[in-house]
Amino acid sequence: LLLMTSYSPSSSTAWGSVYYISYQMWMGWVVRGIHHFSAQAMVVLLALHLLQVLWAGAYRSPREVNWWFGMVLLLLTLGFSLTGYLLPWDQKGFWATKVATNIMGGAPVLGPYIQRIVVGGADYGNQTVTRFYGLHVGILPALFVLALAAHVALFRRHGVTPPPRAERWETGSFWPQQVFYDVAFSAAVLLVVLAMVGWEGGANLDAPADPSSSDYPARPEWYFLSLFQMLKLFPGKQEVIGTIVIPTAIFFVLMILPLLDWLFPKKLAHFFATGFVFALVGAAGYLTVEAFRADAKDPQFQEARAKADAARQRAILLAGHPDAGIPPAGPRFLLRSDPLTQGHAVLEEKCLGCHVFDGTGTGAQPASGLKDFGSKA
Repeated sequence: LLLMTSYSPSSSTAWGSVYYISYQMWMGWVVRGIHHFSAQAMVVLLALHLLQVLWAGAYRSPREVNWWFGMVLLLLTLGFSLTGYLLPWDQKGFWATKVATNIMGGAPVLGPYIQRIVVGGADYGNQTVTRFYGLHVGILPALFVLALAAHVALFRRHGVTPPPRAERWETGSFWPQQVFYDVAFSAAVLLVVLAMVGWEGGANLDAPADPSSSDYPARPEWYFLSLFQMLKLFPGKQEVIGTIVIPTAIFFVLMILPLLDWLFPKKLAHFFATGFVFALVGAAGYLTVEAFRADAKDPQFQEARAKADAARQRAILLAGHPDAGIPPAGPRFLLRSDPLTQGHAVLEEKCLGCHVFDGTGTGAQPASGLKDFGSKA
């Protein structure tokens, strides 16, 4: 709600409003940082809860419907992450969302239609931002509250699952005992989130989205990196296996885990269910580490990342500079627009082959250095 008071959902104003929140609004960087790192904490806690439920056998009859609602909540949580990516309308969010929506469009039959509806047409722009914003703050929260209400209601109906092999099982009161546990743990999570906000200095804001800079090294958030790494195993026409077939098969298996008791002895079914999910989490962790290692050893990625970081720093500098600021046409014009105002992009493309400026450039020709050359005009 605090972010909504200053955020402006359009392709020409989104980046500027997020810049204002992060760099000018009082404590805005803390509010945005809590939002950013809490979203990541949510994914971690959800994964731990999933493992806890499996280990305790709380997915089994008569709690199978509650397990299914949990799977719905899992998808909605990931939906929050995907729709929130784009809203700053920076390079990272733009290109990560373009990759995600292209994967969505690769689904058979309905994929292209769903992609067009979500994007708001053939091009990424105002309609894309407003639709993702509507999903993020309106539709997904409403669905999440309904699914969570059903999840809690079913939990209250069936009660807590006793720990495995528990000989004695004692129940306590919700008030004040369990409420104290919940508040204490929530406070601990919030302290970890605040520590991350302080350590990182808030959430990152990349350079304004530029559809023409196709060399941007697009990467998803760390909890989607395993899927990104897996796609490397399925090049070309096989990509649909990594984008559609395997994720759908994994979700299908997760959905039918409560039904395995009907087909196999209970101990065998429980062993298979817990083994499958623990192996799944382990494989995701392995692929995530491999993705980081591959990027660390890739000189092209490192070069592109350095270029993107330089563009980010330049955009932040210009946005807060008293002689520059964010143009009325939108923040993209800070870095690229017509040839007369592309600034540093023109310098790199046209000048630094002969001249030297601020330590960059080849200086191959006997041309003068450009430091302090000329006025802003």
